Amino acid sequence: MKKVALLGSTGSVGTQALDVMRLHPDRFKVTALAADSNALLLEEQVRAFRPDVALLAHPPSDYHPPEIPGVTWLMEETADKVIGGCDTVLNAIVGAQGLAASLETAKRGLRLCLANKESLVAGGALLMREIGKSGAQLLPVDSEHSAIFQCVEGKAERPVKLILTASGGPFRTWPSVRMKTVTPRQALTHPNWTMGKRITTDSATMVNKALEIVEAGWLFGMKAREIDVLVHPASIVHSMVKYRDGSVIAQMGIPDMRTPILYALSYPDRLETGAPDFDLVAAGPQSFFHTDAQRFPALRLGYDVLRDGGVSGAVFNAADEAAVDAFHAGRCGFLDIAMLCEGALHAATPVSNPTLEDILEADAFARRWVEQRLS
Repeated sequence: MKKVALLGSTGSVGTQALDVMRLHPDRFKVTALAADSNALLLEEQVRAFRPDVALLAHPPSDYHPPEIPGVTWLMEETADKVIGGCDTVLNAIVGAQGLAASLETAKRGLRLCLANKESLVAGGALLMREIGKSGAQLLPVDSEHSAIFQCVEGKAERPVKLILTASGGPFRTWPSVRMKTVTPRQALTHPNWTMGKRITTDSATMVNKALEIVEAGWLFGMKAREIDVLVHPASIVHSMVKYRDGSVIAQMGIPDMRTPILYALSYPDRLETGAPDFDLVAAGPQSFFHTDAQRFPALRLGYDVLRDGGVSGAVFNAADEAAVDAFHAGRCGFLDIAMLCEGALHAATPVSNPTLEDILEADAFARRWVEQRLS
């Protein structure tokens, strides 16, 4: 029986995590639920799972939580306050604010199921250092990194190449001139996956894949030149690894986040997810294409950030968060998102071996820089 603290329980990953844990009540006990501001959904989840602790980080000003026997409510606290009493933390917080919770989980030596890619993008060196000290277990939840983990697990041989796959998003075949007209509604229409606003927009710009390049570098100890990206529209092959003898090992399955979520929670066991069975014949022929750096310039930034290190990941991530918010508010165009990220990276002051304070300062700088440019 694993005792699980779920951070970001009302988001896309969080709700799917609860779906799969509901299928296995003999294997999982939800000890804590933490959400940002969706009070109504959090209340439903608390009534269904009866955690010891429930956290609403940004409650409405007049909000009063319901009295539910055995449940302690926390208001306006940080997520690290809810991970006592668990052995597994699923961090599905959106954005750089998830880094603090990941660091606290690592310091306590717990299992960290990581869906918050910003923890590694912004604070990879810090997080991996804490994991090395405490012996905490880090398991990726992103489908691509879960696939790579499954391909390299138990193998002594180090791969020579990681091959991340990308759906290409909704604008894979659009010419550059047409992409200037992309609306927020169009950017939120992903062909394969159901995700939150930011990650869906990032998939459309391929910023998401750029962040995954950085994440893969930290997770698997790979350099930028050892990571490739291929466009795979069907999202059946979730990622691949290549070995020095030329062999390529891939992990395949239907595009359903419940599979990597449950694998991280139940590892090393494999449990039923409730997802449809994967039929290789029905899936049909699978196609792969090289990426187009001219139409998706954000992809190059991921390689730059992995090579540069320091606070560049924090700057890239924060600039993207600010730019995506501005895009959905009608304050900048779709193609401006990558341009703003690149501008912030050029404007930032490099910092070697950054502390948490350095990372937070770089995050704040990037947001200010984007706002000033938009103003």
